[in-house]
Amino acid sequence: MLVNIFGKRGAGKTHMIKRALMYCEPPIAVIDILGNFNNIKNSYTTDSLSDALQNIKDYNVYNEASEHERNFMDEVAPITILTPSDPDEAIDFVSSLLWHEEGGTLVIDEADGFNIYNAPCYSELIRYGRNKGVHLLTGCRRPAELDRNITAGANTIYIFQTQEPRDIEYFSKTLIGKAQAERLKNLPEFHGLFINYDKKTIGIFKTDEQGDVFILSEKKLNDSNGAVTI
Repeated sequence: MLVNIFGKRGAGKTHMIKRALMYCEPPIAVIDILGNFNNIKNSYTTDSLSDALQNIKDYNVYNEASEHERNFMDEVAPITILTPSDPDEAIDFVSSLLWHEEGGTLVIDEADGFNIYNAPCYSELIRYGRNKGVHLLTGCRRPAELDRNITAGANTIYIFQTQEPRDIEYFSKTLIGKAQAERLKNLPEFHGLFINYDKKTIGIFKTDEQGDVFILSEKKLNDSNGAVTI
């Protein structure tokens, strides 16, 4: 599963991602370049890449152990939050490990802050990670700066309300068509459009202050650009 969330600062994007952690498949690795994911329940937080990688490995060992074996083991947090000094190095190593472990979820807020060309394992994970059982959840402020392989492989895309002309133009040309992109300007705060490519639907959603998502309307896509009246 590959899910993209687009939204400007304050739109509700980070709250939505934090809430989604409850439903992600562990081990969950969060690459937190802005320090937005402090005090997450059932998480292990570190600025050490090696410690983060070890916690992911330890979780898998703990998860695969029998109930009897766990009596002699320390419980391991299913969520690893890494605040790295080198984001591109961190995402590349974490992507490689999740690929090798064949499962888990990679979560990155501010996904436009990573250079995919400096992280070949991350690039590989984007394109083929689902074949290894690895899921990807991304948040992004500036959609035009996000690698197109991420949106091209997405199962679901959420786009919060925005008035930014460059973002409107991007969404118009690449994802939802001009008519729907223009609607993003007039949606209420904490509302947005979503596209579900698995169900081939487009609709309107809103989030609350806890980051829960509520689908307000949903209709079938008429064409590849999402040109449908909702």
